[in-house]
Amino acid sequence: MKTTLDLPDDLMRAVKIRAVERNQRLKDVVSDALRAALAAPPAAPAEPMDPVQALGRRLVFRADGTVENPDACDDPSWFEAVESVRADSRREPLRDPFGTS
Repeated sequence: MKTTLDLPDDLMRAVKIRAVERNQRLKDVVSDALRAALAAPPAAPAEPMDPVQALGRRLVFRADGTVENPDACDDPSWFEAVESVRADSRREPLRDPFGTS
């Protein structure tokens, strides 16, 4: 298949030199380079993944409609400790976050 590519001059020069060094046709050097690039594992995303998307990828969706987070804490004592902290915070009077009272 014929395709037109707009490549930087320095890259095209390097490809031509490689073709001469290997005694290959230009199209063969380009084809080999593209195959090697596509066979390599994909690079990590340039930007960090959104936390919600990251969580969604870790979830396990079951056929019965339930969802499991394999990284979640399932220790009952942890949930009891969280409830204890919540209960303690409800006993304290609300404070003014702006300090005006």
